[in-house]
Amino acid sequence: MTVARAPRLHQRQGLWRLEDDQADGRFAPDVTASWHGRIYARTSSTTAVALDARTGKDRPAGLDVAPVLVNEYRGLVLVGRELLAYPTRG
Repeated sequence: MTVARAPRLHQRQGLWRLEDDQADGRFAPDVTASWHGRIYARTSSTTAVALDARTGKDRPAGLDVAPVLVNEYRGLVLVGRELLAYPTRG
C-alpha cells in the first residue's frame, strides 16, 4: 500500500493522509518536491500532479513532469542522467 502524508510540524498528528484507495482512482503519488504550499509528485513514470499541501487535494498545475527541486524561477527535473530546467508559472 502506498501512502502520501503531510505531517504537521511540532505535533504528532498529520494534516492529511492519502492512501491508494483515496487517490481519485490512481495510486497515491510519490512526492518529488514542494514549494510554497504546493507538493509536486509523480503517480507513474508519465503522470505528474501537484497537491495542495494543506488539504492533499489536486491543484491545477499543467505539469508534464514532476520537479525534484523548485524555486520561484525554475523547476529542475531529472530525466535519466540529465537535469533539465523548466520555467515556473504562477
